[in-house]
Amino acid sequence: MQAELFRNLEELLQKEREVYSRLEKMVDDEESFVQNQDWEGLLGVLQKKQAVIAEQEALQDSWTSFSAFLDVHEGRESAAFWDAVKKRVGESSYTYLTDLVEDLRGAVLQIVEREEGLRDEVEEHLGALRKKMLQIQKGKAAYRGYAKAGNIASMR
Repeated sequence: MQAELFRNLEELLQKEREVYSRLEKMVDDEESFVQNQDWEGLLGVLQKKQAVIAEQEALQDSWTSFSAFLDVHEGRESAAFWDAVKKRVGESSYTYLTDLVEDLRGAVLQIVEREEGLRDEVEEHLGALRKKMLQIQKGKAAYRGYAKAGNIASMR
């Protein structure tokens, strides 16, 4: 039972790491599309990303199941969860698993920071686009005003 629990937790952590590796690659693609102002490409990546996020959410459900199995009411982020794991798998396996979790947390933090930077950059591009659209609207209004004034002058 101890070895099986360890293998299942290790496998779950490895699956989660794979998901975050794919998300990291998608953030690379997002950066490229934002830098090239390829908004269609960016939207395509964001759509694909939804499927990967759904996988991540399914993995979170697996963690909830492990919490129930360990008879812990808190989730993976709680001390109670890891205390229960430590009691079931032993010190060395516990240390190995928590090292995997720390590696995972580092990867997640890096992805989140990069995505925040991308969001800021996209907002800058959107601000510039809004300014251009406002200039176009003002230009059209001015043109209509001139055209209307020209038509009035020709009617006299």
